[in-house]
Amino acid sequence: MGNKNIINPFINKGRIITGNEFIGRLSGLKNIQKNVTNLSIPINLAIIGYPRVGKSSLAKQSLFFLDHEQNHKIFIWIDFSSFSNRDTFFKGLVRYSYRELGKKNLNTAAINIIADEILKSNKDWDDLKFDVENYFEEVRYQSIYTVFILDEFDEARKKFENNTEAFRELRHLAYDASKFGIALVTTSRRSIREIEIQSKVSSTLDGLFSAKEYLGMYDPEEIQEYYNLLTGLDINLDNRQKEDLIFYCGNHPYLLALFGFEIVELFKENSLIDIHSIYKRIQLQVFNYYEQLIDLLKEDKTYSKLIQILFGPKINVRLSDIDELLIYGIITKGIEEYIAFSKHFQGYLNVIHREEKIDIETWQLLSRAEKGLRQFALKIFINKFGENWIIDYPNYYSSIPQKKELLTKKISELIKSQERDSLQYGTLALNLSILDQTYIHQLFDYFILFSWDDIFSKSLPKDKKYWKEAKDLLEKIRNPFAHHKVELLQDWEIVKAETLCKEIINIVEHN
Repeated sequence: MGNKNIINPFINKGRIITGNEFIGRLSGLKNIQKNVTNLSIPINLAIIGYPRVGKSSLAKQSLFFLDHEQNHKIFIWIDFSSFSNRDTFFKGLVRYSYRELGKKNLNTAAINIIADEILKSNKDWDDLKFDVENYFEEVRYQSIYTVFILDEFDEARKKFENNTEAFRELRHLAYDASKFGIALVTTSRRSIREIEIQSKVSSTLDGLFSAKEYLGMYDPEEIQEYYNLLTGLDINLDNRQKEDLIFYCGNHPYLLALFGFEIVELFKENSLIDIHSIYKRIQLQVFNYYEQLIDLLKEDKTYSKLIQILFGPKINVRLSDIDELLIYGIITKGIEEYIAFSKHFQGYLNVIHREEKIDIETWQLLSRAEKGLRQFALKIFINKFGENWIIDYPNYYSSIPQKKELLTKKISELIKSQERDSLQYGTLALNLSILDQTYIHQLFDYFILFSWDDIFSKSLPKDKKYWKEAKDLLEKIRNPFAHHKVELLQDWEIVKAETLCKEIINIVEHN
């Protein structure tokens, strides 16, 4: 007869999920209760996690349905991506607040007048800002706290790009709870700090979020809740089926929902549940998610580090990189090594990482060759001029004023760059040579090729033409590798560059 009347609990896969279909997240729910719903004065909280792990679902499950129990608080859901710019966003805060107050018959004459003034006029930023603040002061005067749930807050990178004032005003509103009565709950793929950085602004909004919830994959108890949704429909997966399911999904909420939906649909038709067959049906959806995830990792410059962690070699991976990927559940700790969140994703990465591995090895050769050339040039300068070489080297061209002036200017620029590094990274930066501040073209244009006939021709093999071609090739390949755009290069260019780097390394290490 079949089970066609069964309601599939995974029908909203990929959407916001609340109610009986919402799985677990007890830690996150408690965190939000502790910091937002249970406090008389709610504080600001950021929910952070990679795509489709349930950030929006957690926010809505924990906040949106409690409104009727929280008469002194109103909860307002805002899709940040729906606003076109700064002004429409801040007007939107008023618009949504005013509408919600109206539903609860909480509007006063003063609130009506201010809201009408904001929503029906086109004021400049300073006037708009004043009116928005005035509006929320009036709302707070009614003993009301407003909790704005800002979904998709990553969009602030675009809406508030190069706009320090926007972040500053948002911080101002959410900082003084006694005055404005505003608390923010954000959902985003990146930390608030990273959003500020990528918005190219100087902002301290991140410091306002004293509570954070990092959302990753399901824990074992949540996996059991997932199985309970199936057993509640008399769908009992055997151990082999569970092993196959975890092979493809790991503990990933979205992937488990994709498979869960197909499992229930097959059961409704009385079909045999074969996890491998289900995978073939939804393979494109799985791959689409992998590509979305990888694109985000690449955008955040995390993908290369993920590949290094999983497959080696670990060239520029820090412990903080590993910790971040562990927190978000992209990797887990195996017995002796780190592995991806699922064996299938690990295998997918293994197929495509070979090209990435070649990129890493080429970058390693390039970095080693550049560093070797800088150290070699430094040794030559010290041998010829002594420790005071940055002064005596320009003076070497006293009879050629133009050359001396150019060198003096460039060396001064490198010294200033070194001093800026010392402010950011500490005094250790001052222990490095100013040659470590040079780009490859600067190293050649102002040092090696600049003084070829006078200094370097006696110490470096090959002729000037060879080193000019070396400079051009190294300069050409460096930026694509540094910015993960290797596809801009031809294969023969990469092979030629690798050969050149090996030659340079051999020269500088044996001369």
